[in-house]
Amino acid sequence: MRKLLRDNPQLWKQVGDPPRKAVSVLVENSSLTTAAKEASKVGIADLVTRFNYDDSPPLEKLLIDQIVIRWMHLAVVDYEYSLRAHKPKPPDEYMVWEKRLSMTQKRFVQACESLIRVRAATRSIPGGLFQLGPQPNADGNTLGPHASSVLPSRRDAAALAESDWSIHFQEDSASAPSAAAP
Repeated sequence: MRKLLRDNPQLWKQVGDPPRKAVSVLVENSSLTTAAKEASKVGIADLVTRFNYDDSPPLEKLLIDQIVIRWMHLAVVDYEYSLRAHKPKPPDEYMVWEKRLSMTQKRFVQACESLIRVRAATRSIPGGLFQLGPQPNADGNTLGPHASSVLPSRRDAAALAESDWSIHFQEDSASAPSAAAP
């Protein structure tokens, strides 16, 4: 069996790929309606396509898998929370649901931030993402006190993401017709 799976990578991905199994179990065991479950499956496929999964490097694929899992988990928890939101309940049960929703949102945001950081590092690090420690620059010095870290800090990644958005927004605004033009 092991040789069969090792020699046929597509087979193990269909039979026992953990991220796919996690999403499948999450969807099937959720309290979503049958129509919502089917729509979620289509939404998951669309989300994977939008992240350019097939053309992504292996590390990004792992992170995209986490985003998809966290997105689906957030959708299910949010749905279950909204079903219970209008029913009277004791304060401690209310707090449990608030905490569950907050933690699920936090995990989703962390998965998204991780992908942003890795993609930013991939664009900004010459020679690729996986380097062997500090790299010397043209003067023979290392690239700074934190050169051994290949990933930008969350703050740096957020600033990079904001600058990318502002560039796209400026390009879109420049190409749009002016409302003040006669």
